[in-house]
Amino acid sequence: MRTAFIRGYLADADLRRESNHGLQVVENCTGSDKEFQEVPMLALHLLEFALVHVNTLLLKKTS
Repeated sequence: MRTAFIRGYLADADLRRESNHGLQVVENCTGSDKEFQEVPMLALHLLEFALVHVNTLLLKKTS
């Protein structure tokens, strides 16, 4: 189920660029201080896991 999401992500160059841009914005805002980088990184991981979960639920619903 996650494979379908990943294949779609890999196939969509615009989505990858948008995601990378968002990551760069967060990195630029936090600078080089490791303590301040940890919280946004954890927030991005949480968002990623939430999106994977929603994608899984949607795939189950359509199956």
